[in-house]
Amino acid sequence: MDEIRVKKSNESLSFLVRDKIVELIEKKELLPNVKLPIEEEFARKLGVSRGVLREAYRLLEEDGFIIKRPGVGTFVVNKPRVVKNPLESNFSVTEIIESMGATAGARDIKIKYEKADSYISEKLEIKTGTPIIIVERTRTANGKPVVYAINIISKSILGKEEKLEEFEGSFYELLEKKYNQKVGYSVAKIIPTIADNKLSVKLKISLGAPLLLIEQVTYNENNVPLLYAREYWIKDAFEFTIIRRPKR
Repeated sequence: MDEIRVKKSNESLSFLVRDKIVELIEKKELLPNVKLPIEEEFARKLGVSRGVLREAYRLLEEDGFIIKRPGVGTFVVNKPRVVKNPLESNFSVTEIIESMGATAGARDIKIKYEKADSYISEKLEIKTGTPIIIVERTRTANGKPVVYAINIISKSILGKEEKLEEFEGSFYELLEKKYNQKVGYSVAKIIPTIADNKLSVKLKISLGAPLLLIEQVTYNENNVPLLYAREYWIKDAFEFTIIRRPKR
């Protein structure tokens, strides 16, 4: 890699380094799933200290452009995260409900075994016609409906049949503890919508009530799609925060 020194200005140097690395990723000079150069070497090429580079890495990891694998190295993510969540952290529905001090539950569980159409095959990066499992659940907080979730997963991920009809917990926990699939990050879209007849019944709200739809694909540490989800959140039950930084 040639010298790529960052031009210094009055802006925070770590942000400039962050933006330079994003530029290198977009130009394909830093490739997905390839380990980044060792910090000392990369910092020298950028013309900054290792401390500045580490802060830039922190910003990049927050924004979903890179992922650190302890004992292995730092890698460029194949598809950077779009939305930040507490929304800033990749929490499951269960974790978000429990973070509010409520007890997470599930009811109206419906399981369907189908084959992936072109849309789902694109989202999960599988062949059209691949067997999939669709799990529809009303998630509850202290027994009150707050989220209607549709989770879709390739049948091959689970391997054996799972008693999903009785499953009330977090898919992230299920994937990690039972199937050794470490959840890495999610790429999400947030879409305002309203309750149709089905959603109004499931969530016990009025027809046409405003909802927040979070549509996301969750990837493992190797950037392989694990789960596609559509989650309909009751607007008044949660408050989401998005961190917005000035353009650098």
